[in-house]
Amino acid sequence: MTTTVTATFENGVLRPDEALQLEERARVKLTIEPLNGWTEEKAQAAWEEFKKRIAEKPLHLGGEKFSRDELYDRN
Repeated sequence: MTTTVTATFENGVLRPDEALQLEERARVKLTIEPLNGWTEEKAQAAWEEFKKRIAEKPLHLGGEKFSRDELYDRN
């Protein structure tokens, strides 16, 4: 069985972003491939932008709806 997951390296430990279907103390072979360009600063900036847009156009209470171009980043 081969599984691909993303993880965060923190304090010398890889922490998977989702639960792994492995038996306790199972030995595995890891291939490390950095996710280029995604930093904590970029994640925080994206979150702040998301909160700003939600404040401008709420997704509930019949607020103005986002256009397709606004919903999907085409860059």
